[in-house]
Amino acid sequence: SMLCHESIHVKYNDKMVDQIIEVMALIGASVGTFFILKTFDIRILRKTLSLIVGLGLSSYVSSQYHHFMERRADTEGSYATQCSSCVREHAARRAVLFEEENSPLKDNGYLWAQDLEKIAQGLGDKKCAHHSNK
Repeated sequence: SMLCHESIHVKYNDKMVDQIIEVMALIGASVGTFFILKTFDIRILRKTLSLIVGLGLSSYVSSQYHHFMERRADTEGSYATQCSSCVREHAARRAVLFEEENSPLKDNGYLWAQDLEKIAQGLGDKKCAHHSNK
């Protein structure tokens, strides 16, 4: 399941897209704020505020894309296994990880155990070669 998850990131070239989105949001927000504040005659304030707003919006947009790409990779990767047992095992591990107090996965877009369990139910009786031999 984890290998399929990571292959989805490669399939969509998520690392590069994330960087492009971050740069575009930074430039767009900075330039937009600069022109909005252009009506004020304080140049240093205008440039400083433009950069601060640009960095803040860039960080927000990047984090939202990161949540989306992790959720997509979990969903598509789980279906790509074509094995309900693999997904159930993944759900069991995810439940243990999410029980940890400071789990970095918890609020970063990753699917919760119950979401993975729904995917496993949707796969029905499908089994991979590993689980069909048991």
